[in-house]
Amino acid sequence: MIDDNSKEFLARHIGPSQEDQEIMLKAVGAKSLDDLMKNTVPEKILLKDELKIDDPLSENDALKKLKLIIKKLNEKSVISVDTETSSLNPQEANLIGVSVSYAANKAYYIPLNHKNVKSLKKDVVLKKLKVILEDPSIKKVGQNIKFDFIVLYKHGITISSMEDTMLMSYVLDAGKNRHNMDTLSEIHLGHKTISFKEIVGTGKKEINFSEVEVDKAKDYAAEDADITFRLYKKFIKNLKLEKMVNIYEIFEKPLIKILAFMEMEGIEVDSKFLKSLSLKFEKKIKNLEKEVFKISKKEFNIASPKQLGEIIYNDLKIAGLKKTKKGSFATSASVLEDLAFKGHKFPQLILDWRQVSKLKNTYSDSLPEHINPTTKRVHTSFLLAATTTGRLASSDPNLQNIPIKSEDGKDIRKAFSAKKDHLLISADYNQIEMRILADLADVKELKKAFKNNEDIHSLTCLLYTSDAADE
Repeated sequence: MIDDNSKEFLARHIGPSQEDQEIMLKAVGAKSLDDLMKNTVPEKILLKDELKIDDPLSENDALKKLKLIIKKLNEKSVISVDTETSSLNPQEANLIGVSVSYAANKAYYIPLNHKNVKSLKKDVVLKKLKVILEDPSIKKVGQNIKFDFIVLYKHGITISSMEDTMLMSYVLDAGKNRHNMDTLSEIHLGHKTISFKEIVGTGKKEINFSEVEVDKAKDYAAEDADITFRLYKKFIKNLKLEKMVNIYEIFEKPLIKILAFMEMEGIEVDSKFLKSLSLKFEKKIKNLEKEVFKISKKEFNIASPKQLGEIIYNDLKIAGLKKTKKGSFATSASVLEDLAFKGHKFPQLILDWRQVSKLKNTYSDSLPEHINPTTKRVHTSFLLAATTTGRLASSDPNLQNIPIKSEDGKDIRKAFSAKKDHLLISADYNQIEMRILADLADVKELKKAFKNNEDIHSLTCLLYTSDAADE
């Protein structure tokens, strides 16, 4: 809460001059600094009801309440929706409840699968929600709605007319801040949300969301729907003001459904082949270790920068002492590569050991653990708002940086296979950034070179030397 003293401090010490204040206040339609501050303080987040059945007689009441909620949702052009599940992995998650909001301070939580709590039958609730969620005339807003789309799709509901506050924030503020709901609520609404950890706990005391008391679940879930609705109203205005609507509508939003289906489809991985690769890598690692220890004349933990540094700088003395900013031995890949380039065998063996160990630990050992027991396929998660450049990211597992340069890396890729009568293809843009730059800057030489499939590097040199093209 902002008291009179703090407002006076703001105006006197960090605020603009009186004349500038008047200009700014007029621009935003406020009569005074007090009026401006009053308007910037967010509304109190109020939570509504949940459809809990306390006794057999209240089941009809809960059903009537659900029908009333559906009726209200059906009258709106924009609503928010959020699913609560048993897992953060949408491919494996069970649906525990659904929260909805159709206006600020109007949010409801519908429990479906909480333990030790009687609720309306899931099929009954979902059948009524399906009509709303599949209605193209009603916008459904979510925070990372791709997750909710996948969860509900598994229950026979295909959400239409989706909006995503996470992607809206990403378009507006990529690189400025994180785009999770807790962060966005504090930045844009001045409201600290109930955290997931507060509800389920952490460590040994962590419980599944299905075990959370309905009253607590209601506060958490209904708040999520309420906050998401408020953020949407704010972000849609900002997108229009900053003329970023097309970026959101054309480039970001269509990917929600595309990536959701890609994630659900997954990819086949040959676990037997990966197991054989792990055995192959294990033998290779042991052979490399033997060579390393033969040169060092003693065994040590190769993965330890401290022990490795002692061997390189103190025992073998193949380089002048180099340390990091924190004072530890410098044993990074670049340092080892420099030493290997000078003809030292030891650092090259370490580099080879690191590469094979990473292939084994990150890929051949761990990829089989990600195979879904039901689909027998690996389902990654594509992250739409994780990079500052606009590129996609991939997690659980990361399938975007499978090695390709080394022969061992290429072997990892052989573990991925297509369905019968299907093919896997590899495609990439050819110097896409340079092509966009040439077009935007209207660099005629570059545009001509791209049209004629000329080598850009040779062309660049040609601008400086007359015979570089021949070289």
